[in-house]
Amino acid sequence: MITIVGVFWPLERHWIRRGRDQVKLHERIVIGIILWNSVVFLLYFLDKAKARHGRWRIPERVLLWIAVLGGGPGAFMGMQLFRHKTRHTRFRIIIPLAAILQLTLIYVWLIKR
Repeated sequence: MITIVGVFWPLERHWIRRGRDQVKLHERIVIGIILWNSVVFLLYFLDKAKARHGRWRIPERVLLWIAVLGGGPGAFMGMQLFRHKTRHTRFRIIIPLAAILQLTLIYVWLIKR
C-alpha cells in the first residue's frame, strides 16, 4: 500500500487542477489496492494448485513480500480460503499482521479524506 501511495501522491495536485472529470486520487489508490490484492489472492491460488500437482512453485519469500508490500488482505484471504501455507509459522504471523496493519492504514487514510 505504501508503494502505491508513494507512486500516486505527487500526481494528486495535477489531478485536482485538471477538473472534476478526473477520477480522484483516493479513488485511483483504492482501485490500485483492490487490484493488487486480487493479484496476490490469485497468486496464492496458483501456488496451491501447483503444489497439488507437484509443479514448480512460487518461492515463499515472494509470497511473503507481495503480502507485506500491500497485498496482506489478499494473501490472508488466499491462505484461509485455499488452506495454503497455514502450517508455516512465518505465514501465520506475518500475513495476518500485514493485513491488519494495511487495513488499518487504509481506514485511517480514507477517514481523513
